[in-house]
Amino acid sequence: MARLISSRAGGDPGYVGLLGPVELPAAVKPVRLAKLETGGWDHAAIEAKDALNTALERLAGQGIEIVDRRSDHLIAAAESAVADAMPTTRAINEWEGRWPLNTYARDMDRSKLSEPALQRLAHGESMSQDEYASLTAERDRVRRVYSALQGNYDVCVSLAATGPAPIGLDSTGDAVFAAVSSRLGVPSLSLPVLNAEELPLGMQLLGFTDADASLFAFAAAILPLLK
Repeated sequence: MARLISSRAGGDPGYVGLLGPVELPAAVKPVRLAKLETGGWDHAAIEAKDALNTALERLAGQGIEIVDRRSDHLIAAAESAVADAMPTTRAINEWEGRWPLNTYARDMDRSKLSEPALQRLAHGESMSQDEYASLTAERDRVRRVYSALQGNYDVCVSLAATGPAPIGLDSTGDAVFAAVSSRLGVPSLSLPVLNAEELPLGMQLLGFTDADASLFAFAAAILPLLK
């Protein structure tokens, strides 16, 4: 659906939009996967970490090579580059979200904005253009570091969340793992193949820029191996 929308409407101003075939590609078994712990690893529940490691062991048993930062300096560099993905992505979003939040707060009913929205607005309005320029320049550098993995690895893998979804409606949980793909500007998806605390948990696959179709092809091959 997203691909069809992009073919008709394009992407955001200055961006072509999602590219690739309209039809889902055939499954392709990956040869090498890069494991990324990212800055979220320290926040993840032990059971979530164990679930991911067990899944990767199963894939290794199916003949897929699994490599992490301990044995490849390129992965180590990517890990370091995305370690602060959450705070830097949030700061960029806060600057870019000043409008329309500031018009809502000024011209409409400020009390209708949630406390988190007001906090984002306050931080965004406290930032300078130079700060924003520095953040986006660093984001470009990080994306170049990550792109060095392409060609060496078919896809990268990490947790999709720190643990099962929280109880209640107050929060959707910690987005520290989800922030990585935003920081990198790459396609990602979550495969429902892990469990923690007897609840479902996703394994996140991260691809490379404009290689969405390849990501889905690898995912289609990985999914039945872990079901």
